[in-house]
Amino acid sequence: MSGFNDLGRALRDDAAVNAPRASVIDVDAVAQSARARRRPRQWTVGTLSVVAALGIGGLALQSVTPPPLIAASESADTATVESTGGSGLLSQPGEPEFGADSRSLALFTCGAAVPEPFSHSAVTLSVEVPASARTADGDIVGVAALVNTSSDPVSISTLMEATGSLAQGGGVIAETLGSSDAMQTVELAPSERLEFPLRVSTVGCGGGPLAAGEFSVVVALEVVLPSTGESAVLIANPQSVRLD
Repeated sequence: MSGFNDLGRALRDDAAVNAPRASVIDVDAVAQSARARRRPRQWTVGTLSVVAALGIGGLALQSVTPPPLIAASESADTATVESTGGSGLLSQPGEPEFGADSRSLALFTCGAAVPEPFSHSAVTLSVEVPASARTADGDIVGVAALVNTSSDPVSISTLMEATGSLAQGGGVIAETLGSSDAMQTVELAPSERLEFPLRVSTVGCGGGPLAAGEFSVVVALEVVLPSTGESAVLIANPQSVRLD
């Protein structure tokens, strides 16, 4: 600002020497006006400098901005699973109920008719149990497996444990153990299998141990397909077991 002050003093000295009787010029006002006219230009240049300095930072901020959420139905590389086999009445849209109120547990109430096997076009439930077991040993321990039988990856949400019971003569004759309501979501590659622990009670519906004989192990697993929101109860083919 020293340039404006020097200009003001020079104008005042010149006016005093050369035109003492002329109209008085408000030199301070002229200098002030000049300063005022220059300020916007200074501010604009300064602003551009700040913008230029922040340009890199702006790009950095954009680079860490979270991407927009993509709905599961928009995924192109996940197979859309359609129900096949069985009556199909167990497959329905909406959120399933797990735990004590689950549909898979309700299937195996004492005296209920054994449901037909039920699967989807891309996933199948299977069961592996020992060929024989002893009632005195308590629960029959086996493995249930969910297998991707399609040629595409399948995203699926399931319970952490399958539900199983014993049947004879087409009906459930043993108590059914409750399953955990904990869930997991996995993506199965083609032919990949996901195994679940399986416990089947040898206590009959009357409360006592079952007599020796031939029985069928029936197993169900409730699943949710995130790509469609559909829920279903998969039912494995019954497996024979002999109780001694």
